[in-house]
Amino acid sequence: MPLAGSTLVVVEAPVWWMIAATVAMGGSLRATIDVGPDGPVLVDAVRVGGEVPSSSGDVQILDAAGKLLGTAAIPDPRWRTIVGHDAESGQGAKLEFARIRVDIPWPDDAASLRLGAIEIRPSDRRAPPPGDAVEVSRSGPSSDRLDLVFLGDGYRQSELDTFADDVDRIVSYLREIEPYGSYSGMFNIWRIDTASQESGVSHDESGISRDTEYDCYYGCASIDRLICCDDSKVMGAVEAAVPGADGVLVLINDPVYGGSGGFNYATAYTGADDGRQVAAHELGHSLVGLWDEYNYGYDGSGEGPNCATSSSGNWDEWFGSQDVAAFQECSYNQLYRPTDQSCMMNSLLDDYCPVCRQEAIYALYAHLPGLISSLEPAPGPLDTSVGDVQFAVATNGPDSGLVHEWTLDGEIISSDPDFELDCDEGEGELMLTVYDDTPWVRADPYELMSETVGPWTITVGGECKTTSAAEELFEACDCNTAPRPAQAGWLLALALLVRRRRG
Repeated sequence: MPLAGSTLVVVEAPVWWMIAATVAMGGSLRATIDVGPDGPVLVDAVRVGGEVPSSSGDVQILDAAGKLLGTAAIPDPRWRTIVGHDAESGQGAKLEFARIRVDIPWPDDAASLRLGAIEIRPSDRRAPPPGDAVEVSRSGPSSDRLDLVFLGDGYRQSELDTFADDVDRIVSYLREIEPYGSYSGMFNIWRIDTASQESGVSHDESGISRDTEYDCYYGCASIDRLICCDDSKVMGAVEAAVPGADGVLVLINDPVYGGSGGFNYATAYTGADDGRQVAAHELGHSLVGLWDEYNYGYDGSGEGPNCATSSSGNWDEWFGSQDVAAFQECSYNQLYRPTDQSCMMNSLLDDYCPVCRQEAIYALYAHLPGLISSLEPAPGPLDTSVGDVQFAVATNGPDSGLVHEWTLDGEIISSDPDFELDCDEGEGELMLTVYDDTPWVRADPYELMSETVGPWTITVGGECKTTSAAEELFEACDCNTAPRPAQAGWLLALALLVRRRRG
């Protein structure tokens, strides 16, 4: 049900997911901010890593001496949108109050965040407290992965097993959708088991009131199928159980079609017919930042990553390929979408169009602190004459598909994540570049999908202590027995002659 004293108004559809150019920063900060009629209030801030878009606004980023390093804009988190279905128009609503979690660029020398009279020094991201969240699947530490959290509203204590089954069903479906399937190794998935006093949720459109954990209800802003919840309760539960979570989906234990997509979290009913598709569509809003590709029926301002003002679109790299062009309408009357009817952001399909899939991959990488999670040995001077050097690299990317290029003075010498360097490779500067060469991304304007580290300065001092020349020649000839002493001399002489000619 609505918050006490709150009002709801129907207004034009949201523009909060617009982004500016990405800048290289030392990481990012996830700030919790309450937004209402009297303005924003800073609540908390946690370091989460990764790089995020930079923009100007009201939040001030300060160094240890209080010097202003930059500002960040606060998007309006009060928007809710609903997925259209059966040729019905989608609608948008704006709540009076909402709680927002927004990622802010965080330079290496930043120390605190200030909004109005409140200044906060951020804490480090914490691992989920034991017992507060149920681990559905885990692929790595929260600092190096995306944490997707499921909550349930309208599930009584006796129905929590049903909630667990609903989560498993939605997760299995998401893994059938690309890019989530191929990039599932980038996710940790959690479930928060909280029981409501009553089964089902409230229906303001029909006067039904139920006592539930997160006060979710249909009829938000007088839109029958639009489901809203108490933001403070939802986000408070998430922050307590999985601090710094990247995506949140509230499953509604109710058979009536409905859902919503907002800046912080999505909601979806669990009906057998379309519940899975609604959940995936609404996550496209809250996790990726995609716009609806169906028409609200009126004009509006702004554009989104998949809704362009130009009749040629904003997706040049895809235009003319895989049915991508520019089709009216997209959220607003005057905007253009990438495909005619080939995307789950347009209707309840089981796939993204190429443009939206590319945007989803951008969003996944934007939540990571970087592609390379660990590397041994660290860049620096190395002398390979004292022995071979074993390099090992671990990454935060997908389970497969990452390319590793080890180059010595610009020449590729290995494409393995882990490889051994001996003095035969020579001297020079060794560099490592890791990148995702997926065909689903044709441009990387934010430079999120590649990382280069180095150099290691390789020198060979003294005698090169590798396999002897005679042993190399013996191995090359695939002899069954070792050379006799009388043969060893000419084999060594021949090997030295071969080496001299190679040199």
